[in-house]
Amino acid sequence: MMEILLPLTSTDAIILPEDFVTLILWVAGMVLIALLSYWLQERPFQLNKRTLTWFATLSLLVLVLTPLIELLPKLSQPNPPGGVPIYHLLIFAAAPFMVASGVLGPLAGTFLAGLTGFWLAYLDTRNLFTPLVLMSAALVFSWAVRQRFQERFFRWLRFPLLAALFSL
Repeated sequence: MMEILLPLTSTDAIILPEDFVTLILWVAGMVLIALLSYWLQERPFQLNKRTLTWFATLSLLVLVLTPLIELLPKLSQPNPPGGVPIYHLLIFAAAPFMVASGVLGPLAGTFLAGLTGFWLAYLDTRNLFTPLVLMSAALVFSWAVRQRFQERFFRWLRFPLLAALFSL
């Protein structure tokens, strides 16, 4: 357990791209997602007792569900022919930021998705773009669950399971 919390080798770090343009695009993507989540927020985000309780609980769930609850795939090989090893499936890692996207809005959802993404990047993927992908998925999920259109497709899209599949 201590190797997860305090790695001693440099191989356990997030791999940064060497190209400066890629880092600029990453920062631009993060800013764009933050601006879109602010723009999609229906009402101002208020820090009251209810929202702080939700946010604190979901933040703790991010820290618990992301690294600790995993399924080991029995059929996957330790090193598949593609070259990237598959160690585990973190199916509950998205639950906290999807709940936050539905209950608290896109700002809280994208923030928790970014936190989950950095945690997953550190523990598993080693890719800097993991938070960007999860933040965009949280933004699409929040829009799908909280939209108010009345057509049949959009009514079906308000169901969280269908919205989660749509946000992939």
